Amino acid sequence: MRKYKKIIVIVTVLLSLLTQLTVYASTVSINNIKNEGTPINTDDGILTNKITSIQDNEVNLKLELSLNSNKIINSNSEILFLIDNSTSMNTVLEDKVTTRKTKVIKSTAELIKKIHTNNPEVKIGIMTFSKQTQLVQGFTNDQSNLINACDKVAKLAAEGDTKMATAISVAKQQFSGNIENKILVLLTDGFPTDGDSQTKAGLQDRSVYIISTLVGLDGLDDASKQKITSIFGTKENPSANRFYNIQDSDIETTISKNIYNRIVEDFQSSINNIQIKDYFSEEIINNFDIIINNVSKGQTIKSNKDIIWNIDTMKYGSNAILNYTLKLKNEYDENIIEKILDADQKVELSYNTIMKNNQTLQMLDAPQIQLTTKEITSNVNTNQTPKSKKLDKTTVSKQIPYTGTNTIILTTIVLGIISSIILKRKIDSIK
Repeated sequence: MRKYKKIIVIVTVLLSLLTQLTVYASTVSINNIKNEGTPINTDDGILTNKITSIQDNEVNLKLELSLNSNKIINSNSEILFLIDNSTSMNTVLEDKVTTRKTKVIKSTAELIKKIHTNNPEVKIGIMTFSKQTQLVQGFTNDQSNLINACDKVAKLAAEGDTKMATAISVAKQQFSGNIENKILVLLTDGFPTDGDSQTKAGLQDRSVYIISTLVGLDGLDDASKQKITSIFGTKENPSANRFYNIQDSDIETTISKNIYNRIVEDFQSSINNIQIKDYFSEEIINNFDIIINNVSKGQTIKSNKDIIWNIDTMKYGSNAILNYTLKLKNEYDENIIEKILDADQKVELSYNTIMKNNQTLQMLDAPQIQLTTKEITSNVNTNQTPKSKKLDKTTVSKQIPYTGTNTIILTTIVLGIISSIILKRKIDSIK
């Protein structure tokens, strides 16, 4: 009987150990230690690298380049002033000295100076129209020639008709074919004498960006007001890209300030030849798959060590986004457990502007993650849990057996074996 008791004790101990081995195991999880690296912050904009989410064994990150609104007019622009020289432009204003034409020309000269100060590379031209259209100054960035052209327009004798539709058509033909931004500034104080519908069609043509300015037509009857709307539209819904309907007292502010601000806002300069390089450490490369999810601008090239993101050009005030994922491999090095890892090794940004070439900057640090293990019970299914390359037994790679079921099965088997031994011994004793 004592022998049987010893056997039972041994079996009980073995079952207890088996239960301990079966119940306890652990799974890996990824924690967000530092959400983003220190941004690259320049006069032109900011580049950030952030962890957006961590799901299962994937770390999702976002590189984002956001450019400031720097108010520099794009160099690849031509601006043509189309100035009414009809008889009505000689209307004397309230000061009994200044004519409408004089005030328009003076304000135009001020606008030209401001544009030249903003970006000396922008080319400007000047045309007049009445019964015929005249090119006074072809496109140039020579400020002195442009101011002299303004003086020349001021001295031109005014003529009768306002052939606006024809003037708009001729003006559009002056722009260079390869220029990016074609800007036409129409300054007039009257209705067209060569067709309302033709003029409206010319204003609506979006091959050229048109700012139309109607001066001094206040105090009109309802029919004339309706005619203005039918040809030029309204400020909120213009036939051209922009429309100003102003009184003589507003000429200076509108032309030298409001139109200037409009051009600057709509035709800001750009940065070019942008390249963002995101380098990864050996620890990340060896233990994670690097997956590019989407990119809003430009093209990407991915190797096993880095992501290179190229963007030809970006306008100031715009942004670009690259989303990518670090996915923990099915097998990884157990030595990275509990270690704080930089999501990337370094990020470099390089680009050119109209003022500066070969700007190159580097992000000083990176988002950080940490892999940890978590104890789980046998009822947890960890089919998707990666395992270490050294087969770390604290991390399971398959479903852990259910303790209760397996213990019963094993107990039944062991007790069967014991019963067989006891029965055999009884038979032997009888013999």
